[in-house]
Amino acid sequence: MERTVPIKVSVNGELIVIPNLPLTWEQLASEVHRASKFLTFNILYEGVPITNTKDLVTVYVNHFGDELVFEIQKGVSPMADMDEGVQRMYENMYNQFEQLRTTDSTPQEPLTINEGCLSKTDLLKVINSLIEKAKTSLFETGKKFVIKRQEYYGVDEDHYRKVVMEQMEFQEMLILTSTAETTNHFGITHQVFEESVKKFSSDAEVKIALESMAVESILGSGTVPDELTQEKLKEILMHSCDFVQRYVKAHPNMHPMDILVLKSREADEVFKQFNYDEFQVSAAMTKYSIETDPYFEDVRNKLNEVTVQLFGFNPAELGK
Repeated sequence: MERTVPIKVSVNGELIVIPNLPLTWEQLASEVHRASKFLTFNILYEGVPITNTKDLVTVYVNHFGDELVFEIQKGVSPMADMDEGVQRMYENMYNQFEQLRTTDSTPQEPLTINEGCLSKTDLLKVINSLIEKAKTSLFETGKKFVIKRQEYYGVDEDHYRKVVMEQMEFQEMLILTSTAETTNHFGITHQVFEESVKKFSSDAEVKIALESMAVESILGSGTVPDELTQEKLKEILMHSCDFVQRYVKAHPNMHPMDILVLKSREADEVFKQFNYDEFQVSAAMTKYSIETDPYFEDVRNKLNEVTVQLFGFNPAELGK
């Protein structure tokens, strides 16, 4: 459908022409994002907010000028509680994801696809590349989130929960962007990646690689401070389990989202008591093989008790 008058958006005083006539609010919002690169924004016409398709149609029906201009106001950043560096990184990731999602690009290292799937070797190559892309940003920003969480932990519950949610959202966007960037680099679609994962899901080597994609596993690949010994780790984990058990007892019937927040509370309680963050503790758990080392058997039993309290099942009994 052709425009009868030029449609423009005003972004920071700059007028930008919209090439196509938006027929719905969603189409207009997509054009606004493309023009402004804002993650969140308000669309106004002559000072009146345009929040749905009905508002948009009303503007079209009642407009009689030579051009139609929407004013765009930048909204609050999804990372509003974090510093400008984190906000900018999130915005860049979001814009990169949108660009990768909506445009075709020439793969830099194309892989062979047979019957809609990659070979096992190429799948492992994609997974390892994805992990490396995510790792640097995860560590860099993760420390900042720890500092910000500590600022509010036990002081301002509303702000604390908000920062925890922002961290989860950041990590999700990081994984999405890393996945899109990696699949584009190798010239495969997300569907090819998913089908390849399904095909080799029972392969032991692929299983290990997939487990390494989890945020917790990436965290566990960091550096362990010299003073964080096996004995100190055991003390930390037992304290952590006791904290969770006390919290669950004091807060029965928790909402699933509260359980997610509890994971951060647990980490912040450890940081408060021992001055080790979740990156260091996760790395120590990997280094000292807490899942298999007999030294940590009582810790594993305690962790299983916590899981029973939270989710109603014992991990040790799975597969029996």
